Amino acid sequence: MKMTTKGRYALRIMLDIAQQETDLTPLNEVSRRQNITPRYTERLSRFLSRSGLIKGVRGRKGGVCLTRSPREYTIWEILLSADEDMSITPCANGRNDSCRKMKGCHACALWRGYYHEMEKYFSGITLQDLIDREQA
Repeated sequence: MKMTTKGRYALRIMLDIAQQETDLTPLNEVSRRQNITPRYTERLSRFLSRSGLIKGVRGRKGGVCLTRSPREYTIWEILLSADEDMSITPCANGRNDSCRKMKGCHACALWRGYYHEMEKYFSGITLQDLIDREQA
């Protein structure tokens, strides 16, 4: 499975916001620092906002901010909020029954096991963990 640009950029945006010492961070500054187009930054911020991970304030002195402490965000939830499909196969996450061969498929348990290990790994890392690693 290959991580998409959407998931990687959503994580970069969240990290950038988390590292700012201001109450509100203008999206155009995030866009500039992360070298992501303003349009794409805005689009991803809508995903993050709909998921309740960030909130925005419009206007001249507006911007975005986290809705909770960086310690409370897992990488897993950020990737999923960006509409990132982390499943290696349609059956892996257990929520999609589009595979006609799912019943009796000997490989389905393998794909689900892989998915759950990936979920466990990314759920065990927070935004604060990444910030702390970078500062070390």
